Amino acid sequence: MNKKTIFNTRVIVGMGLLTAIVVVLQMIAAAIKLGPFSVTFALMPIVIGAALYGIGAGAWLGLVFGIVVLLSGDASVFMAINPFGTIVTVILKGALAGAAAGLLYNVIAKNKSNGRAAIVISGSLLTLSGIFLTVYGIMQAKGTKELFVFTTRHSMLTIPAPAVIAIGAVLALVGVFMIVYVIVKKPTVSLSSAVFASAAICPIVNTGIFLLGCRLFFYETIKEWAGGSNVGAYMIFGLVGLNFIVELAINLILCPVIVTIIKIGEKSIAKKNS
Repeated sequence: MNKKTIFNTRVIVGMGLLTAIVVVLQMIAAAIKLGPFSVTFALMPIVIGAALYGIGAGAWLGLVFGIVVLLSGDASVFMAINPFGTIVTVILKGALAGAAAGLLYNVIAKNKSNGRAAIVISGSLLTLSGIFLTVYGIMQAKGTKELFVFTTRHSMLTIPAPAVIAIGAVLALVGVFMIVYVIVKKPTVSLSSAVFASAAICPIVNTGIFLLGCRLFFYETIKEWAGGSNVGAYMIFGLVGLNFIVELAINLILCPVIVTIIKIGEKSIAKKNS
């Protein structure tokens, strides 16, 4: 068996495994709600696939993620309102998030000057997310002592304000550490630099396309849900804010570690087969 065949077999096996992981993680996540939607754990294997196998792999895994979201009923609220708009939004946000992760990874991995910027941008996003949570938690602590997150018209999830503040503070500190590390150490581009950027762009595109879909296809319904409050603020804080922060944090913290381990394993296998 030549090296090309070994490589192709490894890609097929790897993509098959990541596809299965996307399906399983999204099915599990469908039962874990933060607001009206589940937390998307499946973005992590999408970023890993995009980093290891390219833009097409990221787009494929994102497409699979979108299909599972539709089949699992996680988008049932919107399906009942506008099936076409729901399908277009869910499929596009997954596929484009995966493609964007792969594209950004390739650009940064090939250009050393982009490596430090990737870490700074990722750290800044994590810091801003942490500040958002901390400030929001403090605001809630002055009132109800709990962070209220919309779930359905008949129920509501509550999170203690101190817990929100603590999580936000930790995220902000991690982000600041990343920025200071780049300024002080001035590291050259590395695997983690490119993955950090890919891990950040994936949930940003996923959430951004979702918000765009909400504006295009479901604005009147969401306006009704908002109950007279600012619709844009309701969409950001009530529908996607907490989910986005959790997804961003998971991706930034875990993806670089997992991809690094996989790369090390692949190099070891390649040496044995050479």
